[in-house]
Amino acid sequence: FAGVVGRLGSMMRRILLFLALGLAVAPRPAFAQVATRSDEIGGPIVTGASSGIGRYVFAGVAIDSFHVEAPWKTLSNAVNDLEGVRDVLEERYGFESDDAWVLTNAAATKDGILELLDDLADPDTGIQADDALVFFYAGHGTERVDTAGTGDVHRRGFLVPTDVTKPLAGAPRQYLQIADLVEALSYLRARHVLLILDSCQSGLALTAGDGLKDDASLSEMSQLVEDMARNPSRLVVTSAKSDQAAFDGGPVEGHSLFTGYLVDGLRRASEGGIQDSLDTERGRLVTSELFGYVQQQVVNAADSAQTPT
Repeated sequence: FAGVVGRLGSMMRRILLFLALGLAVAPRPAFAQVATRSDEIGGPIVTGASSGIGRYVFAGVAIDSFHVEAPWKTLSNAVNDLEGVRDVLEERYGFESDDAWVLTNAAATKDGILELLDDLADPDTGIQADDALVFFYAGHGTERVDTAGTGDVHRRGFLVPTDVTKPLAGAPRQYLQIADLVEALSYLRARHVLLILDSCQSGLALTAGDGLKDDASLSEMSQLVEDMARNPSRLVVTSAKSDQAAFDGGPVEGHSLFTGYLVDGLRRASEGGIQDSLDTERGRLVTSELFGYVQQQVVNAADSAQTPT
């Protein structure tokens, strides 16, 4: 996405430093044998404080099961992950969530996902200009690697709808290219769009950008928060880097490694439990701080092999 992605990335690094110095990470249960989301078988925060936001909206897709058993292994926690994020955003952050904008399992076909994106873009009934949207995906992800005649390697990430019947190499049109999802969401009329991807190779959704200087003062950071609330933004957060698998389970029961800590962080923040919060007393949770917390927890979990980005 464009916009403030780079600045938020730099903020995340700086806030992570504060967290790393201030928190002791306890040993966590091992989960090395847990399935991955890859192509293998085997007081509530007050939203909208002086920001001019119309609605806070949640939409998303989660897929545990598939129309055919091969080549995709059934997952245990993708739908739980979506429902966990949805519930905490509704209950503690005032988000709206229309059932028609949440697809799980049998409803999450490729055509169904594309129709959902069209519905979100509808000028009359979809996302409006002052809305803030969180779009969440949990399920399998994979990649296709193409080598050009020049020897350059081009990697493309794909999400796996429930109705795929063949491997990616044999039927790429059955899959949803991550770049197409990113593009569709980036063109919405929303003030803010946050795309969260919890799948293997999800880091292929990311692009680089310029960063905020690490010596920014607290007043400069507070002003940046105000600016971010007013100015349009597009942000992608992934559960793993582009070459990493994402664990389908973890220390937080019923959730993937990444989403378990995401839900935990949202709950802690709503109770004032994330250290060094910049804006909770003004009724805001800074996204970069939340994901700084999640990133640290995931990276430091026992046997972890993924880095949220």
